[in-house]
Amino acid sequence: DPQTWGGALPARDAAVVIPPGRLVLVDQDVDVRGLVVEGVLEFARRDLALSAEHVIATGNGVLRAGTVTEPFAQRLVITLRGADRSVNVMGAGTKVLAAVGGAIELYGRPVTSWTRLQGTAVAGATRITLAEPPAGWRVGD
Repeated sequence: DPQTWGGALPARDAAVVIPPGRLVLVDQDVDVRGLVVEGVLEFARRDLALSAEHVIATGNGVLRAGTVTEPFAQRLVITLRGADRSVNVMGAGTKVLAAVGGAIELYGRPVTSWTRLQGTAVAGATRITLAEPPAGWRVGD
């Protein structure tokens, strides 16, 4: 909502700060230079994208998509961009996604995080066989 930002959405070159005590619900794609979350930034239940050079949850700030009891079932793409290697965000370098005293809570749909192969994967093979069927995997995972 543009009213959250004083009447206009932040521009691509904006350094955005979500202040303590403020809850911002992201319901459309976001493209900003930097994002510091000192309050709460929560993603609405829809496919969304966030693009920034850095995203940092600091102090008591929380960046959240989904919860333990209600995982985020939609698609959320967080893209960290920037090529200026002279930039050093909070001592962590460039392209930073970090919790510095804050929290990043990303709860997605339950899936098998890894599995074993049925046998050796030969170099150049176009197919592999898994030892067990993975739960929740989709093409491209």
